Amino acid sequence: MGEFLPISSLSAYEYCPYSCFLSFVCGEDKENFYKIEGRILHRKVHQRFKMLRESSVIMTGVYVFSKRKCISGIVDMVIIGFDKVIPVEFKRGKGNRIANTTSTVQLAAQSICLEEMLNCHIDYGYVYYPQTQVKKLIELNEKLRRRIDELIIKVRDLFETRNPPDFLFSNRCVKCGFKNICLPEVSLKLKNKALTI
Repeated sequence: MGEFLPISSLSAYEYCPYSCFLSFVCGEDKENFYKIEGRILHRKVHQRFKMLRESSVIMTGVYVFSKRKCISGIVDMVIIGFDKVIPVEFKRGKGNRIANTTSTVQLAAQSICLEEMLNCHIDYGYVYYPQTQVKKLIELNEKLRRRIDELIIKVRDLFETRNPPDFLFSNRCVKCGFKNICLPEVSLKLKNKALTI
């Protein structure tokens, strides 16, 4: 089936296929405030520890993989109880809105890996925002699982063909580290101008 895809490439593609191309195919890495803040948060979370609590074990920075899907990555936190496994993805921000699709994609892909590794079924996980201590329950339904399969196909195709995808101007461009490479406003104007000719 090929090399293992990083789970982070799936969430990057969900965020913006073009930025996924720049990061994972071209090897570009543009730092911005949001990426640095997220990296610091994850560095703290991934200081691996294992803790026993009443009826569960809590582990952080857990490497996961799926041989069937050929994906791998790191789960920020896994809570393992007698009858359930709950993955937790830590995110920067306040969490005062619905968890974004990139967070849910990442959590779902991690859950699929955990299910295969632990031979279990995971119904839900959490996206956790430490700044406000808000946690959002994410139901791992069939629609989300199908989305992971779709993303795996799209990202694998992107890696194999190395063809840059079209990029779409959206509100996500404002916080993207690649906006000075893509120049989304300029590209949008040129595209619109070409359509009027």
